[in-house]
Amino acid sequence: MTLSKIPLQFNSKIDVSHTGGTLTSDSGLILVQEFINKTHLDQLLAQVPFNDQRKYWRHSNGQLLHQWLLQLIAGYRADSAANQLAKDPGFQLCLTQVAQQSSLSALLKRATPATLAGMRRTNQALLDLGRR
Repeated sequence: MTLSKIPLQFNSKIDVSHTGGTLTSDSGLILVQEFINKTHLDQLLAQVPFNDQRKYWRHSNGQLLHQWLLQLIAGYRADSAANQLAKDPGFQLCLTQVAQQSSLSALLKRATPATLAGMRRTNQALLDLGRR
């Protein structure tokens, strides 16, 4: 089976194809983002509870969790990588806004035991989806 031109659901301006062109090191995240879109993982992440006392914010906890997940999948273990990735075209295609390191650090500080339970529910929902 060969990879033909495949349009993506999360961003119809992007097509995945193999034409022998050059790739960036993080271009695989586009396929991860397509998986996230098809499984509605972003909606599940938005339901994970955090101890959020912020009065003003630019990124929801679900958006920050989504970015953190993409960073981990791409191999960026430190939240400080967010500042560099904010300028990365691949990350900009996957996320509507890329958060800075300080926002990701603050997200982790807002995590509670309920957050961990929410992540477990999200994981179980993905497993259940895979069993269908």
